[in-house]
Amino acid sequence: MRPLLQKVFAKVGTRVKPLLKLGRIGLTVRLGLVLFLSYSDMATDVLVAIQFRGAGNRSWFQFSIGFMVLALFFHVFLAVLNNYRRPLRKSLPKIFSALFLLSPLFDGLSMWSGEDIPEGQVLTPVLTLSATRAIELMFESLPESVLQTHILFVTSGSTFLQRFS
Repeated sequence: MRPLLQKVFAKVGTRVKPLLKLGRIGLTVRLGLVLFLSYSDMATDVLVAIQFRGAGNRSWFQFSIGFMVLALFFHVFLAVLNNYRRPLRKSLPKIFSALFLLSPLFDGLSMWSGEDIPEGQVLTPVLTLSATRAIELMFESLPESVLQTHILFVTSGSTFLQRFS
């Protein structure tokens, strides 16, 4: 019975192995798409805020920058909460990566590599990436979208970048 099971598992294993590699590729594509959309959204929001400032729309500029700073604050806050048990020399790089909005990139890489929770860290890389995406959605993307949609309805002349963003 045992040699028969070994043969069956060997055949199944050779057929499943390429599918497992495709799973890793699919995860890479999904993570890459999430990160691309996240950073392109932030870049277009910064460019639109610069356009507001250049056009003399000070209040819209301040609202736009305010939403981005609020999201940045919560990214750093999450990094501090997630690493408060770790020594300072290990937690500072995580906090600085959050300060420069690089934490989704590093969390995505940790998730892709299948890394476990580093010692002293509270959340897994998957939960950290999910939390950073939720923070970005609640405190930056959604308020920016509402603001920019309001501006599109209020003003008559909008630029392509404002409509695209």
